[in-house]
Amino acid sequence: MGSLLATNTQKGAGWYFYKWYGDMTGNMVNVIPPNDNSDKVDGVACVDNNQKYVSFIFGGPNDGTINTTFRNLPSFISSKARVKIEKIDWVNKDAVSYGPKTVSNSVYNVVNGQTNQRWNIKKTNDGYYILQNINSGKVLDVEYGSNENGANVIQWYSNNGYNQQWRLVRVN
Repeated sequence: MGSLLATNTQKGAGWYFYKWYGDMTGNMVNVIPPNDNSDKVDGVACVDNNQKYVSFIFGGPNDGTINTTFRNLPSFISSKARVKIEKIDWVNKDAVSYGPKTVSNSVYNVVNGQTNQRWNIKKTNDGYYILQNINSGKVLDVEYGSNENGANVIQWYSNNGYNQQWRLVRVN
């Protein structure tokens, strides 16, 4: 099973890439890794004409800047694209993985058939993450520090508040 299983009973990150591929709808699109010999970050993506969305999943040691560029988007996307970006932590083929975590599920502007987003993913000392959009410089923030169900999640200036720290957990 190669890198699909990390142990006899536990899944590795490769298993989740295969699951994403099996669950995928629409058409695969080209993903260009940072370089030809990339062992840092790589991914796969699809565009679904019927459901009108783009899905991108990536893996690797994911602290740092992640650039996502979607080119030659189909005409149905128009001037806005809903893009779901997921990540899988990848240490090595023998490391257990608990599945993808959604980094972003947002609508982005499309200019000349292309959308670009840069995310800076930082891990805090206590295991939380701060997600910073490189283009705006703002971070993902729960509006007004609310702890109510259904609170708005926005981009805001970094203030190191708890409402800007995210724990990534597996959702079944």
